[in-house]
Amino acid sequence: MDVALDSLKCYCNDPVSDFTRCRKLPARTLIECIMSFSNYSSIGELSHFFVGQGEMPSASALSQRRQLLDPDIFKRINNLFVSAFDDHTTINGYHILAQDGSDVNIPFMDDKTKTEKHDAKSFCQYHVNALYDCLNKVFYDWSIDAASKKREVNALISILKDRNYPQNSIFTADRGYESYNLMAHFIENDTKFVIRVKDIHTKSGLMTNIKTEEGAFDMRINRTLTSLQTKEIKADKEKYIFVPSTSNFDFLDENRDFYDLSFRAVRFKISEDTYETVVTNLSEEEFKTEDFKELYHYRWNEETAFNKLKYTIGLVYFHARKRKLIQQEINAAFLMYNVSEVIIRNIDLKKNKKPELEYDYKPNFSSAVTNIRLYLRKKIKMKELILRIKKFLVAQRPERSYERNIKGQSCKPLNYRTS
Repeated sequence: MDVALDSLKCYCNDPVSDFTRCRKLPARTLIECIMSFSNYSSIGELSHFFVGQGEMPSASALSQRRQLLDPDIFKRINNLFVSAFDDHTTINGYHILAQDGSDVNIPFMDDKTKTEKHDAKSFCQYHVNALYDCLNKVFYDWSIDAASKKREVNALISILKDRNYPQNSIFTADRGYESYNLMAHFIENDTKFVIRVKDIHTKSGLMTNIKTEEGAFDMRINRTLTSLQTKEIKADKEKYIFVPSTSNFDFLDENRDFYDLSFRAVRFKISEDTYETVVTNLSEEEFKTEDFKELYHYRWNEETAFNKLKYTIGLVYFHARKRKLIQQEINAAFLMYNVSEVIIRNIDLKKNKKPELEYDYKPNFSSAVTNIRLYLRKKIKMKELILRIKKFLVAQRPERSYERNIKGQSCKPLNYRTS
């Protein structure tokens, strides 16, 4: 955090005057306070944070100080934090990254975040696109859009260009990211990918017009994308893919009429009568056909991470209505999640393990987050934090497969004013 604070002026409204005077809420204290937010009102959050730390600032003072701080300061801290560790878990030397999006309900205002579905009452949402390390359980990058203007493919391309992730990575994505443009960007950036696509029996998709066998297969596909419409191109639909001017493909222009795309299509069985199809640029030497079922399944860890982010970290509780401050809290929640997972991952439980126990045990995430908040509020020291996390453990039951029903929750505004 100290390194990020050195460049604090880059994340203030006024680099000359903001956070220069000695206040009750200097930058570091303000950032730690926002990270520790839970399900209390603004006044409640201040009461919990400043117990035993001298005079408590008012909720109005908190709001005013927060408006001086750019939400991106939390992303900067996160980039420095996750890059500080090198004891990563990999497969064949690769990080397994998952890109996905999730809607976040936010306090209502009549602006671009307002969403209407069918005859339901209007509500406001942000759509968060996030890049997650499935093995090391940290978010590397994320973007925030209005839910009514989702741009998942473009968001992933932007994240790809920013390169805030390990270079030896495999990106996994679901059918919402099925796109020739995205595949071309991965290839041009020399980045590995595994994208689930619509199955072979669908009428529209990457696998349409491709002759395949029923059942499982692993085949190499070569396609040429073009904006031209000659007789030769129209006659050979298996080789050429016509890209209309209304489609978004970044590698065709007035100087380039053709783009050759080569990829691997793998179809594998996931149940008695169900198959999934993925496209990839991974080689047959590195990953066999039978490896892809497990490889793609890792991305389910991001779904679990989003649940923790919303219902344990508290991304359904907001302490402001202004969009800048809401983005602040979203960014702080991602940082808080990463800090919690890294602390949990680096706690040694081998000394606590009893050989007669049936299952392996891991720290309870909810309990760990509660105690990390106490640490940020200066209520406990690091030694006490580690002891508390070690005390509350849960069994790991890998064979458990029944559906866990988690009901979605609407936004719960906790700002100290209603206007």
